[in-house]
Amino acid sequence: SLVRFRIPVPPPSRERYPLYRLLLFVPAPFGQTFAPGLVSLFLLRFAKEELGLEPLALGGLLVLGGGAAFLLLPFTGRLVDRRGYQAALVLGLFLLALVMARLGTGPHPYELPAAALLGGLGFSLFLPGWNGLLAKNLPQENRAAIWGSLMTVEGLGLALGPVAGGLLWEAFGLRAPFLAGSGIFLALSLLYLLLFLLSWKNIELLADMKNRSAHWNMGLGNQLGKSAYGGGFRTNHLALIIVCDRVLVQLIQGFDENTDMTERMRVFLK
Repeated sequence: SLVRFRIPVPPPSRERYPLYRLLLFVPAPFGQTFAPGLVSLFLLRFAKEELGLEPLALGGLLVLGGGAAFLLLPFTGRLVDRRGYQAALVLGLFLLALVMARLGTGPHPYELPAAALLGGLGFSLFLPGWNGLLAKNLPQENRAAIWGSLMTVEGLGLALGPVAGGLLWEAFGLRAPFLAGSGIFLALSLLYLLLFLLSWKNIELLADMKNRSAHWNMGLGNQLGKSAYGGGFRTNHLALIIVCDRVLVQLIQGFDENTDMTERMRVFLK
């Protein structure tokens, strides 16, 4: 009986995720921990010597910025769901770069609450934008492995940031790590802006090619139809190739393998 007959189906092979695509995701997880790590060791000293803040005042500013990010995340996350992650990711990185650059140039104490709020806004935009980028572009079958690799990169940035920050502090002073962190965030913002612009350009090009192809095929079909109804099937070699491509399966079915291709075309075109 054929009821119990089963054709063995091989398990689907899991393709390896291309390395060059993974490299496009590496800068953001590394930079988002490396840049803050540059200033983590001497933040209290910088606040006291450069900004004239006591530890309690610095803690209040950190709570202000973190609270702003926490309260804004539901709204920025909804914005990313509706409008896409590209603008949120680029703008969030740019705002973080702006805040670190202002801290590195010696802001007035009255500017610090605004800088904390702006930093909270930047982080609240960056986080859903970054998660949206991963969710939209990572393949389902390799997502866990790739996400684990990116988290390893985050840990590497967190470990190397204080080391590089200490070297910059010793060589150029307390403000150098802030300016370096600002440069990193700005470079990330420009990098992903460029990638998104190139992606949008490719999408527009593909859409234009698809529209041109649709119009050309429609015009070709009309021309072939007019020629056929006019009493003779007249077409050029390119049109013949297209017809052969579209009806290849129908041409093969119903003939044995010894039948000449010209005979197949003649019977089909009748």
